[in-house]
Amino acid sequence: MVNLLRKMGGQFAPENNQKVTCSEVVNLSRNQVVNLSGFSTYTLIHDILLDTVRDFSNLRNWLDNEHAISADYQIIDSWLSEKNTTSALALLDLLPQTYSMDSSAMVEYNYYKDMKIFQAGLINSNTNMFQLDSAQIAFLNYTALNSNGTAGNEARNILEFGYDVFNINCPPSPDSPLKSKIPNSSKNLNALFEPKISVIPNPAGNWAVFNYTLLAGVNNSSIKIVNIKNQVIKIIPLTKFKGQITWDTRAVPAGLYIYTLINDKYTKSGKLTIIH
Repeated sequence: MVNLLRKMGGQFAPENNQKVTCSEVVNLSRNQVVNLSGFSTYTLIHDILLDTVRDFSNLRNWLDNEHAISADYQIIDSWLSEKNTTSALALLDLLPQTYSMDSSAMVEYNYYKDMKIFQAGLINSNTNMFQLDSAQIAFLNYTALNSNGTAGNEARNILEFGYDVFNINCPPSPDSPLKSKIPNSSKNLNALFEPKISVIPNPAGNWAVFNYTLLAGVNNSSIKIVNIKNQVIKIIPLTKFKGQITWDTRAVPAGLYIYTLINDKYTKSGKLTIIH
């Protein structure tokens, strides 16, 4: 760290060739250091994070200078580390206005937003990650299964470390080439046309009603319901193209469940919370 500051001090030497001291470099305003190399900036951030007593205010200043959503994610986490949930959620709400996000980025942002709101709720209620109830664990499991970004990674880490719940992301099949100019017609069709399913009431008490519409006929069609450990709780075969199915939940433990409408090669999933 000292060698880095000395090197940086040489970059800001005044016209009389006198070197700037290390302490003066540390105290430079962000405007003066905007031209620092990325390596120098990242090294300073790294050293702040490794310091025995973290200076979160200084860390946020350096991260803010990065002008990147990944840096803002770290700023949000720094606010949460200080239990300042108000500042963390305020910055969180500004991100869609600050960065241009396409549809896929917005999906991951919404997963990330739900995760941060979840963590803020734990902080405000003085609950740690080892005191989660079944519904909270189910939320993490749903995020781990569906998010491919920061939120999914955080959810998987919490589940694996605290609850021995493992979600394994398998690599893509080697049967298809890594690069192809031929569009995946099945994926495109699934994006445009997909089976539809909803459930009421949600949360459910003694019963839940699934409303569904199929696309590819009724062969091999069903509603599969799993718990947070991905254990199958119920499989409901479907015999009609469109309809309602009532599920008796009186004997089902309270918690969060994932339901999936399976219709040939098409699927559609959602969350159902059961309370008693």
